[in-house]
Amino acid sequence: MSRPKAFNTWTPEQQEDWLEKRREYLRKWAAANRKKNPEKVADNQRKWRASNPEKVTEGERKWRASNPEKVAESQRKHYAANVEKFAEKQRKYRAANPEKVTDKQRKYREANPNYYRKYRAAIRQQDAADQFFVMVGAAQQISEAIGKPNKKTT
Repeated sequence: MSRPKAFNTWTPEQQEDWLEKRREYLRKWAAANRKKNPEKVADNQRKWRASNPEKVTEGERKWRASNPEKVAESQRKHYAANVEKFAEKQRKYRAANPEKVTDKQRKYREANPNYYRKYRAAIRQQDAADQFFVMVGAAQQISEAIGKPNKKTT
């Protein structure tokens, strides 16, 4: 579907109408062609992506900006499927860059002082609860060993 010879003499509205019809025609043709020959389509797409890296990155950036939920979901799934790989990467990074890691931790602690207080308080509370149940278990074992009836301690 090549341009008509008198295309440049048309009004901008007529040109836009014709271009839209052409785009629609090519969309339908491409959809039908994708079904007929997927290998050729994939090869053409690969070549186009290789020759237009700026357009590809810009399109990806725009897509990520307009679909944050989809991006977050795919990242979550990818991380869930590769937890060990990410943990290994993180271990290697931390071993190779201890100064950067400690600097980031220091900056985060300065920016969020209450986070660590809450975190430590929760750990202390959990430790106290664990210690309580350990003591209850030990008391029950002692009372069983002595032969006294168990008392409920809760």
